[in-house]
Amino acid sequence: SLPNSKARALALQKLLKDNKHEISNSDILCIAKKTKYYSFRELKHLAQCAAKRPREEKMAGLPMELIKELKPEQIRPIRYEDFEQSRLQIQPCVNKETIQKFEKWNENYGSKISNSTSPSLEEPESNSDVNDIYS
Repeated sequence: SLPNSKARALALQKLLKDNKHEISNSDILCIAKKTKYYSFRELKHLAQCAAKRPREEKMAGLPMELIKELKPEQIRPIRYEDFEQSRLQIQPCVNKETIQKFEKWNENYGSKISNSTSPSLEEPESNSDVNDIYS
């Protein structure tokens, strides 16, 4: 199953911890909400893409000899906007319709074991569980 918003927020927080960034906790929660159908692998790819953007921005138009001399402190921190731009390139492999097709197939042909412990397609409206990670 796909990670819920709390798991996505924790994953993003972990992926960002060793990087210079200007992403607030509320930004992380917003990114987590916007990446509903992303797997952990896709989140990692998204974070890697976002992390490359500041360096690529700095290198644009510079001659190779100056690029070789770039120091980490000359590169701006990762920003929320880097994730937004990266989301345009890194899309989830599944969507609501795909999940519904799998659920329907499972209902028709899968095991008849109760799905009471399976996560719901829809995430809870309340953000209380997500906000708990920053308490």
